[in-house]
Amino acid sequence: MKRILLIAALTLVACDSNNDRPTWDVMSAADVVILVYNANGDNLLDPDFEGNILDNNITIEYEDEVYAIMTNNEEETATRALPPPEWYGLRLHYSERFDTHELLFGEFGRCLGNVITINWGDGTSDEVKFDFDVEYKGSGKKYRPYVYLRAWLNGELQSDDSLVVEIVK
Repeated sequence: MKRILLIAALTLVACDSNNDRPTWDVMSAADVVILVYNANGDNLLDPDFEGNILDNNITIEYEDEVYAIMTNNEEETATRALPPPEWYGLRLHYSERFDTHELLFGEFGRCLGNVITINWGDGTSDEVKFDFDVEYKGSGKKYRPYVYLRAWLNGELQSDDSLVVEIVK
């Protein structure tokens, strides 16, 4: 089962009175979103699914640190104001919009080539590499931000428009 998830960038536009060029505030932070399913398409992060993997001591290694899943819902009270990114670590999240349980890791500001290792607590692991960048192109009224989001799972490009990785275990 393949789900398509898009991360949309919220943009605010104003004009610079000196040169009539738009000034943009663009998506300044993003999470790596990890979806985990079995071969039947069951969400293995759903606490209500009998075969879930939430008791497996799942961790993420990033920059010589190990992060376990947070047990509280701090992200529910956090605001996502433009900039800077807020660091929340690894957390289990229920997305009402997509009606799915997911792991979120971050938030990250602009970065290229970041690598995390997901340890599943059963002796297996997966490596996720990701890029998040914003580039401004054009001139005058055509000056626009372009948000680049790419994610690789175990060396294979998984998404070239989001930081969503879907893993089948």
